[in-house]
Amino acid sequence: MKVLKFLVAFMLISSSVYAQTDIEFILKNSASYQLDSVDAFDLSQKEFYDYDYKDTINMRFNKNNIDCYNIRYHENGRMFRAQIWLDTGNIKIEAHIDGDKLIIDTVFNSPAYYMVKDFSKAYSELYKAHDTTLLNNYLLENYEKNIRNPFSLLVGEYYMNLNQNSRFNLIKFKLYADKQGGEFRWFYLYPMVVEKMDKMLNIGKINLSDFTFINRENKKVKLLLQGANYYVLDFWFLACSPCIRDHKDI
Repeated sequence: MKVLKFLVAFMLISSSVYAQTDIEFILKNSASYQLDSVDAFDLSQKEFYDYDYKDTINMRFNKNNIDCYNIRYHENGRMFRAQIWLDTGNIKIEAHIDGDKLIIDTVFNSPAYYMVKDFSKAYSELYKAHDTTLLNNYLLENYEKNIRNPFSLLVGEYYMNLNQNSRFNLIKFKLYADKQGGEFRWFYLYPMVVEKMDKMLNIGKINLSDFTFINRENKKVKLLLQGANYYVLDFWFLACSPCIRDHKDI
């Protein structure tokens, strides 16, 4: 009886660690193309699979959570690709090629795909409205809503891109990120979100006297800033026309 209990417990633990994700990928208009191969891999590139081309490809991943997948069809050096977020389980996808793009038509048995699609649409609309308060609240709300799956890190990347110059907003974000406790440290976006945030919050004042710069005479000099409470540093690229225009205005 003890052995049986141990085996049952072991099976339960094992099933919680890895769940099978079977993806049936159906390409509907392949007759117009000379496709030769297909490959599929998760965003973190932990699993990478190659297939000979068929109208229907059956893909299998070992996953225990929502994840992002890259699906690529190849034709004589050309590539048609799509990146999609999917749940675990048995998933069916119908797609077609349009021009140089792989278009996803329908995804069955994966609510995460449509959740991410709705998120992207709402984010785009809020971004165009230029209301950073509403946008930040929307991102934090969705980060917390997805805190137990890796999609939260994509939401976090959007938030970091918008707020990397606001220490106050980074501190707000850290309160959410700390709740995860490094659970998704393995995920591709983790260094670009959580580790980047921690590094930025650990930066204190920059002492310009520690750096040297090149002046107009092509000589190395140090900046000795004295007599003012604040200075504006304008970093720009010599071959960037908007930079040159803005620099003249400054």
